[in-house]
Amino acid sequence: MINGMVLGYLVHHLSAQGENMFDVIVKGLLPHGIIEIPAIIIACAFGLRLGTLVWMSIGQWNREKRANLGEVWSDFFKRVGPISLWIVILLFIAAIIESTLTFWLMQ
Repeated sequence: MINGMVLGYLVHHLSAQGENMFDVIVKGLLPHGIIEIPAIIIACAFGLRLGTLVWMSIGQWNREKRANLGEVWSDFFKRVGPISLWIVILLFIAAIIESTLTFWLMQ
């Protein structure tokens, strides 16, 4: 939320100075945001899935349904490792783009 407020302030401040907003948004924000935002959304989705599994595990008193939760947890943990690695790689690529390509485009 703070990131969005800072970006909003920056865009408003640059607009008040007469900067070209197309260049600021397309050259400054979009290059790394194209990779960063989907990676963050995927990470948030896995966090929500983890919370859902915890609530399901707490709330299942039926023995048959509780037995199936082990398979669900196992499947979740099989997916978390590779997805976490891909999220870190994508965020690293976004950071490289932000520190090099965006800097070069904005000059």
